[in-house]
Amino acid sequence: MVKSILKKSLLKLNIINLPENIISKQEFLGLISFACEKLQINAIKGLEIEIVFKEDYVYEIAYCEWINFTYKPTKFKITFCKLNMAKRSITKYLLHEMVHVAQYATYKMTYNYRYPNKFKFNKKTYYKNVLDGEDGYWLKDPFEI
Repeated sequence: MVKSILKKSLLKLNIINLPENIISKQEFLGLISFACEKLQINAIKGLEIEIVFKEDYVYEIAYCEWINFTYKPTKFKITFCKLNMAKRSITKYLLHEMVHVAQYATYKMTYNYRYPNKFKFNKKTYYKNVLDGEDGYWLKDPFEI
C-alpha cells in the first residue's frame, strides 16, 4: 500500500544511506507518504526530494535545503547529520523537515538567494540577523513548528 500511495504522488524520491538497522525502508516510505498527504504536497509538479543520512559534524541534527535556486523551488535535500539516531528521532526530524519542504514548495516561505539574510514567511519579511534563531534558540523563529 505504501508503494501505491507514492506511485500516485508526483514526488520523485531518492534515499541515500538509510539506516535500515534502525528503520525499515517501508516504514520510512510510510512516513514520507503520511507527511506528503497531511501537508498536501502530493500533487506538486516536479517535486523532488533527496534524503541523505551521513555522519556530519555540524551543530544541526537534520536540515532541509532546496537545490534549485528559484522563487518557486521544487528540488529539495534533507540531510540527517547523525547515523545512530533512534527511530523516534528519525521520525520527528523527518516530519519536521518535510514541513519546511511544504513551506517552500507551497510558497508560504520564500527566499531570495541574492539577499541571503532576507526571506518572507506568510507574506511578512524577516531578516535572519534579527531573528532569535541566530542566538541558537531557533524555536522562536516564526517558520518553525
